[in-house]
Amino acid sequence: MSLPMHKERRLLYANQLLLTLSIALLILTAFIPAPLQNFVSAFLLTGIFLTSIYVGGSSSPRLIAVVVLLVVLQWVAHVIEREYLALMTAALNSIYILYLVVRMAIQFSSAQRVTTNTLLIAVNGYLLIGLTCALYALLIAHLAPDSFYVARENAFLSADTQFHTFAYYAFINMSTVGFGDIIPVTNAGRALAVLLAVTGPLYIAIVIAFLVGKYAGGK
Repeated sequence: MSLPMHKERRLLYANQLLLTLSIALLILTAFIPAPLQNFVSAFLLTGIFLTSIYVGGSSSPRLIAVVVLLVVLQWVAHVIEREYLALMTAALNSIYILYLVVRMAIQFSSAQRVTTNTLLIAVNGYLLIGLTCALYALLIAHLAPDSFYVARENAFLSADTQFHTFAYYAFINMSTVGFGDIIPVTNAGRALAVLLAVTGPLYIAIVIAFLVGKYAGGK
């Protein structure tokens, strides 16, 4: 699928911005003072949602309406601070991000040649999968507070745990590093750990095979 030059350029800028926002959400928030972390996370997630309108190559009114709804819900949950709102927001956010990953996967697989955009889509897809799984871990910690045991602190991850901790857990398992400092102790937690351990290497293998095939084929 070949895009016009102006759309290709807009897609490149959108993917660059999405990569920047994702890295900021997953990494830089760990260095922000605790009282501001939730606010900054909500701000960055809002940026990710707004940028996602352009990333998938489609900006239909229905998609824009969904994104606006998610952004509003995100800030309402941040201001009101009710557990049921936090749960609903995390669930809807994870569903939308997973939908975005699927859109990007379709766009990636239909690329006719390896370009900067193709590589950015591949990297953003990996980061968004990790972000989705971090949200799943957050949901599990809300619904079953004793699911993830933190050995160093002799405690469990809970609804009050900062989001970057869940992001750390997700990516450490996706990369199969497994330091063992956060241990899943319930069936739900272990199921997520298995999903992460399978998804990470499988995603990388598929992406590398696709890129090598496209490059070798001269497309």
